[in-house]
Parts: sequence; C-alpha cells; structure tokens
Amino acid sequence: MNERIIAICLLAGLAMGRSPRAATLEEIAGGELPSADPVALVSLFIEADADGLQTSGEHWPLVQRFAIWQDAPGWDTVTVVTAARLLGARIEGDAASVRVRYGVLGIMYEGEHGNPILEALPASTQEIQYTLERQDGAWKIVAPQDGPRVSVDHALAVRYAKYCGTHDCEREPAIQTLRQANQSGPFRVEPLPAHP
Repeated sequence: MNERIIAICLLAGLAMGRSPRAATLEEIAGGELPSADPVALVSLFIEADADGLQTSGEHWPLVQRFAIWQDAPGWDTVTVVTAARLLGARIEGDAASVRVRYGVLGIMYEGEHGNPILEALPASTQEIQYTLERQDGAWKIVAPQDGPRVSVDHALAVRYAKYCGTHDCEREPAIQTLRQANQSGPFRVEPLPAHP
C-alpha cells in the first residue's frame, strides 16, 4: 500500500467519524512501507507495534521489513501504551533519529497461573529515540530493540481474550485497569508538529 492510499484511507476514516489508524498488520504485510521517509516509517512501526507486531514470532518477517535486527527475541513482558507523539526528527546523510513520547499505562506480564499482572511505572510517559540507517535508498530502524509496546485494545482483545473466556476477569485488577483505560479511546500516533 503506498503512502497516497494510506492517506486516502485515513481521510476517509476521519470523514466517517473513525479514529485515524494506520493499516492493520495484514495490510502492512501485503503492501509497501514508506521506506523513503524515516518519520513515516517510524510512525507506521509504532502503529504496527501497538497492534502486536513484536508479540509473535510469526510476525518476524514483517519486523525485518521495518528494522535491521539480528534476531527475534521472545518477549514475555510488554509495555502497555495509550498514545504516542512524535517529538522531533533529525536526518543527516544516511543516518536519522526520531524522538517519540509514549503515554504508558504500565508493564504487563503473566502471573503464576497465567493471570495478567500490570505494574504501574513511576512515570506515565516514556521517551524513546529511534535510530535509523538508509541502505540502498530505504530507511530501516537500527535501535532500540527493547520489547513490544502494545495498545490497551491489543492487550484486551488479543493478549487476554482467551484468558477472560475461561476466568472471571471481573476479579482481575489488571483487566479492570485495562478496561477503564480503553474508555479513553483508541491508540493513536500524533504526528510531528508543523513548522511555520
């Protein structure tokens, strides 16, 4: 899917009252990435990561389309994020960096019996600097490779849907926190501020 089609889909979604979301993992897998623009690439990576890109080994070929990483580590712990804001970008030759501030709900992992544990962090935001390199005309993320950042919706609808089908999630504090946070609206990536 090229950048123009993605933009048209986003505008159509706004006109229909939907939240502006990038393509789903399936759409990204079947389309082109905005590899000529490091900021657009990072923005799409953030959306894909929030949708579970790094939570399954079967997505490793798609991760490699975004990044230059040597391996696909197993992640038992995820950071649950509520939003992301692009703060700034710097491009110098074949190197680039994009700073991002995430809204963070907490760190989530499974307890002894598969029950979800959600630990709050001291700060409700986290700043990450993505470093990119251009190789053969295409930008790729080099660092950091530091674990999935999934949306509240992904944590509820995918990660713990099966658990809640067999357990009383009304008694699970982590699930209740996720449900409450999910009422604030869907995950979104705020673009770089426009410069006059």
